[in-house]
Amino acid sequence: MFRYNSRRDKHPFGAVRCGEEITLTFGVRDDLAATAVRLFVRKGENVEEYRMPFAFREEGYSYYKTTFALKDWGVYFYRFEVDSYGFTHYVGRTEDGSALGGDFLKEWQITVYDETASRPWGGELVYHIFVDRFCRVGPARFEVPVGGTAKEWDDDVGLTDADGTYHARDFFGGNLKGIQSKLDYLSELGVTCLYLSPIFESCSNHRYDTGDWSKIDPMLGTEADFADLLKAAAERGMRVMLDGVFNHSGSDSIYFNRDGHYDSVGAYQSEDSPYRDWYTFLPDGKYEAWWGIENVPTLNKDCEGVRRYLFGKDGPVAHWSKYMVNWRLDVVDELPDSYLDELIDCVHSVNPSAKIIGEVWEDATTKWSYGVERHYFTHHQLDGVMNYVFKDAILAYCQGGKPFDFACKVMDVVENYPRACLDRSLTLVGSHDTWRAINVLAGINTTGWSKERKRNYRLDPFAYRLGMDRLMLAAALQYTLPGTPSLYYGDELGVQGFDDPINRRTMPWDNPNETLLKFYRKLGTLRRQLATSLQGGVRFVEHDNLLVMLRGEGDNEIAVVVNSSDRPASLDLYDKCDDLFAGGVYFGEVFVRAKSFLILRRIP
Repeated sequence: MFRYNSRRDKHPFGAVRCGEEITLTFGVRDDLAATAVRLFVRKGENVEEYRMPFAFREEGYSYYKTTFALKDWGVYFYRFEVDSYGFTHYVGRTEDGSALGGDFLKEWQITVYDETASRPWGGELVYHIFVDRFCRVGPARFEVPVGGTAKEWDDDVGLTDADGTYHARDFFGGNLKGIQSKLDYLSELGVTCLYLSPIFESCSNHRYDTGDWSKIDPMLGTEADFADLLKAAAERGMRVMLDGVFNHSGSDSIYFNRDGHYDSVGAYQSEDSPYRDWYTFLPDGKYEAWWGIENVPTLNKDCEGVRRYLFGKDGPVAHWSKYMVNWRLDVVDELPDSYLDELIDCVHSVNPSAKIIGEVWEDATTKWSYGVERHYFTHHQLDGVMNYVFKDAILAYCQGGKPFDFACKVMDVVENYPRACLDRSLTLVGSHDTWRAINVLAGINTTGWSKERKRNYRLDPFAYRLGMDRLMLAAALQYTLPGTPSLYYGDELGVQGFDDPINRRTMPWDNPNETLLKFYRKLGTLRRQLATSLQGGVRFVEHDNLLVMLRGEGDNEIAVVVNSSDRPASLDLYDKCDDLFAGGVYFGEVFVRAKSFLILRRIP
């Protein structure tokens, strides 16, 4: 009857520019004897009705078609009504995007976006580094902030500090020179962009509680070290993306100074502090903090002083942007639109080509926060987001999920995101905020486990092998789906871990998983070779047992075939093809082993 991802039923497929024509073709069974078909397009409470004239008849269906344009940016929704035998049939969408008659059904979505500046980012591979845990170059003994503990590289992560709670003050000493020393290693993985966890001065190992935005944390090095890293990375064709935390500061900061460690009059210390109105203090003496966590007091984003300091021409955002970095914005949904726009304008005033990626865990086109519909992609804001929707789909499928469910989740995002924003969004399977992918894929149930038990647990050989096999399937999808793959440090070496902070262990440089490392290097090389195909379209071939994803068109088409099940399966897709990853030529039917994948290219 209707499928939004049919190139005939909806054209063009995907998000559209303001004023771009959209053609919808809706089929009705002839035995319904439809007398009228109507399209209803809604934006918020405003609904427009379009009559759909009869267009043609084919194989027992009558097709009705209309062409229209939406001039204003935003997210629209649509549905159909069919008059037949004196009744009106209401038609909405199923989970896979096809039509279904009935009441209170979901609607289809159209994302309409403004033309944005062209900041292309194709063929990239991002490597996400938690700086304290990646690599240390320098003296074995290093200074740590007040209340911190220096750890040996082979120690395990801490779970509590001296007061019996966890403040993330166990330090392993990873630094900027350490990253620079591993650039050749990263180049062999195919990495083109280094995404660094926060590097500004802080009292914690994660540094999301900024102490001073104007300074590189001394534990990591100096500003000169940062410049050297960028120069050395650029020589290898790599750029750097900084993690920007502008929703809150640390309580132990030059601005708040709750602990009195800074030579300043912080907001916490005095009502006369120049930083007092940067924060919101409550009548009981407490203050607003991110998710109620007292060591990260929330900035008052309406405060002119905050904006002038952060986004002024001599402020820290402009200063660090002069190094021509990209930015990943932490908890971007906590930033009001006007604040976010000012931040973005500041970055682009210095570096017009900078890409700005937001931390969004849901579909970014339908994101609401604090009662406001966000326009990240529709009106000149973000270049992309961290694509957690793809992450969830990948991990679910690789644990035995249905190919059909995977395809539906992927195509919803492909339909809703503007193409350029999708290309620049980060396709991940793990991050500093999630379990290690190998642990997820091993299928371990930790319900009722204490943090200490989770930290002390290691996958047994069977579970590790299962997790590793599935991780390779996940990586194959991660590297070939639309978007930019983001590899979390250590996944390529088989690092294990559950939730924070156990997912932030040090890199096992002396004991890597050579099988995984070789695999990721080979996959990174192949991704570069397939850049043209991977910048093309995406579609799926329905198959009962296999996930079959086509990328590119014509001579550039490739087929990514994944079998996440415990049984082999077969596929007859091309008369003759070769496997670009493992090698080999196939004629006609292709057999796919259990928990394996093929990347096929038709041979003329």
